[in-house]
Amino acid sequence: MTSPTSDLVAGHISRFTREQGFGTITLEDGRAIPFDASICAMKPEEGDQVHVRVGKARWGGGEKAVHVQPLAAGSGPVTAARELTLDQRIGELQAAHLLAGLTESVQQQLVADRFGGDATKATLLALVDAYYEADATRATHDGYVRDDVRDGALLAPVVAALAARLPEVRLPDMIATRAELVPAVNATLAAVLDTRRLYALATNGYWHAYYVLTPDRARAVHAVLPFTIAP
Repeated sequence: MTSPTSDLVAGHISRFTREQGFGTITLEDGRAIPFDASICAMKPEEGDQVHVRVGKARWGGGEKAVHVQPLAAGSGPVTAARELTLDQRIGELQAAHLLAGLTESVQQQLVADRFGGDATKATLLALVDAYYEADATRATHDGYVRDDVRDGALLAPVVAALAARLPEVRLPDMIATRAELVPAVNATLAAVLDTRRLYALATNGYWHAYYVLTPDRARAVHAVLPFTIAP
């Protein structure tokens, strides 16, 4: 007789939009499975470790979760969640509608061109930055801004780049220091009831970069590519 938990697979909730009631569960084998809150045996939260029963999606083919329960609720073996590979983390960002053009072939070309073919140098952050440097249109579309301004210099170039990502929002004309940038931009967005916010990526300190994102997308990014302050 089949155990009621023998068809359950361990994973974690990697993305969940409470307002819409659906999200994504990343399984231990790397698959990203969509789920709806209505089939969960608990109140889902991003980061929750869960057991999932996977079924066929009715529309469009593919797979979906048909039952989700807390990991501890199953009687089957519990396996610690393993660290995601680089490709899996890129997949998480693409699930958040970023890096759409970062195909396997583009990734290989970037490693060859930017990192001398040494894949060990192609960390996720370095690869993301190289991708946007090579494709300014994608950077604008995804809301990515690289900050190369020297400490002490005016941030006019960065503000101008942000203005290109936020053409419908009038940003402050003068931002004197980097410490003022994120608060000033976010105060402006809040004042016009724009739900997007500016988030600073956790870089090595020698350079800086930002994303303009809605909070739910920012949380998905932060799970695999951390910001200096969690969304």
